[in-house]
Amino acid sequence: FGYQTHVDWRLLAKLNFSLSNSDQGDFYDADFVEAVLGYAYRPVYNDRLNALFKYTLFYDLPSSGALTPAQELADYAQRSHILSADAIYDLVPWLSVGAKYGYRRGEVRENRDGGDWSSSNAHLAVLRSDWHFVHKWDAVLEARWLRVSAADDERVGALVAVYRHLGRNIKLGAGYNFSDFSDDLTDQ
Repeated sequence: FGYQTHVDWRLLAKLNFSLSNSDQGDFYDADFVEAVLGYAYRPVYNDRLNALFKYTLFYDLPSSGALTPAQELADYAQRSHILSADAIYDLVPWLSVGAKYGYRRGEVRENRDGGDWSSSNAHLAVLRSDWHFVHKWDAVLEARWLRVSAADDERVGALVAVYRHLGRNIKLGAGYNFSDFSDDLTDQ
């Protein structure tokens, strides 16, 4: 859902959900809820600054047969509240700088059937630079920092990419993430 509250401001909302109840018992149930509410500043007449503020409610109870990307059984449950702010500013026509901050107040359970919930709070910060170096070509450099409180873990990394504009609203590119973590705070 999107709604333009003013010429420069937009309200956005998204809801993805799947709730299942198996007649074979709770072990086979699976639930997924991702509810997003955001507010974006996208000025029409002077778009040097663009910003997005977002809240996400996330709950994931995978099915008993679900696999992780490592092809292991997804035996966990997760519930999180995520707040994030993201902004980008055009310093000059060929250089933009941006920043993102996200905070996850969450809990994870190592067994999908029950057990105690453990804290999984995290902070994410990203600094970004977009360089428009040749007509229709852009380069991106990001520095990333992730801190997971309960694990007392802190990681830093970088991302680089090159994009080609294929039209006014389409870019195609490739890049490499030198980090060993995702900037998606729903990803445990």
